[in-house]
Amino acid sequence: MRLRMRLQNVPSPYRRLIERFVELLLSRFKDRIVSIALFGSIARGDFKKTSDVDILIIMKDLPKSRMKRYELIAEVLDELETIRDYLLDVGIYTGISPVILDVNEAKYFRPLYLDLVEDGIILYDKDDFLYRLLSRMQEYIARFEGKRIWMGKRWMWFFKKGNPLIELCGVKLID
Repeated sequence: MRLRMRLQNVPSPYRRLIERFVELLLSRFKDRIVSIALFGSIARGDFKKTSDVDILIIMKDLPKSRMKRYELIAEVLDELETIRDYLLDVGIYTGISPVILDVNEAKYFRPLYLDLVEDGIILYDKDDFLYRLLSRMQEYIARFEGKRIWMGKRWMWFFKKGNPLIELCGVKLID
């Protein structure tokens, strides 16, 4: 599990965008941010010049509406435009694709956590919330004898014992 790995393996143009995004989030929402993690192709290292930057943001006291959650961080995203303009100039067509969860929602199993265990990079983690959650998820992967395999154009999960996508639906992973 590479959960503690930092951004040193992420190429600098992407790294600067990610670091600035995290700085801005923490400066605006420090008391509400619980965890921030990078996932997807940039975290795995198999990205293209058109890959987006997938970021999981776990916060306290979020509105229920997904749209209102995006509106909450819209100004932060707007402040990244100078960096995005630079990236466009050097042929990198990317942007931040946030997944924003309330801390109470995040405590429950989500299929996204399977991939986060494999290649997520935790960028901020108050009280080790996400680390503990993904460590618990790793235990479930072992229990179900899960393995992620590259199939054609995407990663797929296979399990020898049961199906956590069904059996863990609605299961609280941590308190």
